[in-house]
Amino acid sequence: MSGSGAVSGVLWDADGVLQQVPASWFDLLDGVIGHDQATALLDVLLPQMEQALRGSVAMTERLPAALAERGLAERADEVSEIWGTIEVLEQPREFVRELRGAGFGCHLATNQDDLRTSYMRARMGYDELLDRCFYSCEVGAAKPDEEFFHRVAAELGVELRELVFVDDTLANVESARACGLPAVFWHHDQGVDALRDLLAEHGVGVF
Repeated sequence: MSGSGAVSGVLWDADGVLQQVPASWFDLLDGVIGHDQATALLDVLLPQMEQALRGSVAMTERLPAALAERGLAERADEVSEIWGTIEVLEQPREFVRELRGAGFGCHLATNQDDLRTSYMRARMGYDELLDRCFYSCEVGAAKPDEEFFHRVAAELGVELRELVFVDDTLANVESARACGLPAVFWHHDQGVDALRDLLAEHGVGVF
């Protein structure tokens, strides 16, 4: 561990911070399998999401199986595609590039199941945008569990106090702060200027 104490990097949440689920997401699902089937599918899958986020349930297997149980096996590819439908938020991403250019490490720290993770890796360019990517299904712990933050910091070889965490879910921010990880509560609707001010309070910025 470095133990220097100075903030050296930022942990970035994904949804609501660097990307978003389109408002039309359920409509897309509805259009492929119908409203009743879409509702029934989510009723089955959503209760399993907590386990999926921790990697103990594979959504790459569970989603096709749930569709097959409803006679919709032929729709698996289309529904999987919708599962991974994500919109890019370019302004915060540009800020990430600025911070990296200023010498700050920037790392993804997100709760995701394995299916969505595969789409994010293939399509969202995070491996190029960020230094490291930590998906909860691979970390084996999920926010707001403090264990998630401890495992990420250990992988990075730094103390928690040497990082700043950005998330739009208050419970995650509060958990981070409770274990000694400086954190800011921010949603992209607030604008990047507000985020600049919040991070500057922790010594992070392009000065």
